[in-house]
Amino acid sequence: MLPRSCHLPRSFAMLMLLACTSQYVRADGDSITRPSTAAERTFIVATKQALKDALPGAPNGWAVEYESPLEAEETVTFLGKKESALEVRYSAEYKLVEGLAEREAARDRAISESADARSTMDKLTAQIQQKIRAAAAAREAGDRSAYEQAKSEMEKAQQEYDALMEGPANPVKIVNAAEYAMRRDTRITVKAVANSRSAGLSGPLQEVQVPRAALAVRRDYSDSERLSRAIVLFGPWTVERFGSGQTQSITASHPPSSSEAVTSIQSVAMEFEAERDRLTRLLESIQPTGLSKLLPPDGAKP
Repeated sequence: MLPRSCHLPRSFAMLMLLACTSQYVRADGDSITRPSTAAERTFIVATKQALKDALPGAPNGWAVEYESPLEAEETVTFLGKKESALEVRYSAEYKLVEGLAEREAARDRAISESADARSTMDKLTAQIQQKIRAAAAAREAGDRSAYEQAKSEMEKAQQEYDALMEGPANPVKIVNAAEYAMRRDTRITVKAVANSRSAGLSGPLQEVQVPRAALAVRRDYSDSERLSRAIVLFGPWTVERFGSGQTQSITASHPPSSSEAVTSIQSVAMEFEAERDRLTRLLESIQPTGLSKLLPPDGAKP
């Protein structure tokens, strides 16, 4: 036990204070991290549930493959030098279950039924290569007759190969089509973020109408699986548009205000990825009941 007259050195006392403080708040100039309070954890869980309720659920015949746990983190992080409204995220991925086995069976049948055509293509490819080598050897030997014969046989095999490739029995096209049919419209990703700072989308964009949204825009990709992406923003966002046509770009920003409570919701950003027609139905299925838990009736647009 220290005597009453004994005092800790001032430098040691400051070190102890800093050590205790570092367990509570960590600030590096760009962000602040500290333990979450009970009120904040309650807010986070309630907001995640509201985000989930606002997003479309898994369609009939689909299953939830992943979803964010509806629980709060033990620490919270704020970007910048001041605390602001907490960013809360929820996401889910859905996969097709109903009818998937039938799609796989159709793909397997396509592979089996095109086996003979594939074998024919392989034989023709080998024959073409062999005749090319024979023609090269005849030419090197100065045997014009052998060269012409090899060249003629090579051209005939090439014509048969081209006819097979361009016709309905092309095994590559048949199998690829079956593969695309099996994978198309089998996965959905939905995300929602309360108090997101930014969102954006680039490419050939199309604005769509979603009730209460400040901005809703989609991009339809030109791949064989017909994938599309969309962002839907609720609340007061600052939107910038760049370019046109294939080079369009939309960037939206909404830095949460530090003057509002950290447990307030100032904006909501949603993101979707799905097959083109499926995406249209998803955007039509955003739940207004869930939105009412997140934003006031007049808080949708700036």
